[in-house]
Amino acid sequence: YTRPSLSERMGRFLAESEACGVKRVDSFIDVTSDIPLAGGLGALEVALEAKRTFAGRIDFRVGAFAPFGFLRDAERDLELFKNAIDLADFIATSPERDDDSFYDASPGHIGLPTHFDWTLQWAVSRRKPIHYHLDQQVNPNERGTEALLDAVERTGLTERVVALGEREPLVWAVHSISPSTYPAVRREKLAARMAELRIGLVCCPSAALSMRKLPIFDAPI
Repeated sequence: YTRPSLSERMGRFLAESEACGVKRVDSFIDVTSDIPLAGGLGALEVALEAKRTFAGRIDFRVGAFAPFGFLRDAERDLELFKNAIDLADFIATSPERDDDSFYDASPGHIGLPTHFDWTLQWAVSRRKPIHYHLDQQVNPNERGTEALLDAVERTGLTERVVALGEREPLVWAVHSISPSTYPAVRREKLAARMAELRIGLVCCPSAALSMRKLPIFDAPI
């Protein structure tokens, strides 16, 4: 994880994508002080350099990604991420990292409701799309996508989310595999709410094939 290595890999991938006729690439770029590359913004800076290099050839959209969530007492990381948002084209997070009610591995984290409250406010105030990685376990007990919709309504941001997403959704759910295990009525209600709130869905078939499926559940894929 070094600047020369990132630069070479990003450049090679974008060149291969261009050769295949790809017109647009959205990429999640790690922003965290846990990766000591130029104070946590190094990877983002490399991506922005690649964006400038390939301008006019491929639309490379750089997303500021918080891979480890947010700790309650980590003000430095919070400010780092806010700075990254200003530089990036869009925002990306993994809300489950902060869900201390579902994952025992999240002590000290801000919790799922606060995660949505903060990040939705950032997206709306900066008018930048946000991608949430959600419901990845093929697990009927996961309800991250439903929690996202609840948060849009709870925060009073519904009208602005809908208005700002008129041409292309402002808020996106990425993966959302677990709802495939819900009963049909619940699943259809979720889809209808997503449509009403203009919540986009990013489907990643190759990623879904490698997702960890818990053997204790019998569920469709």
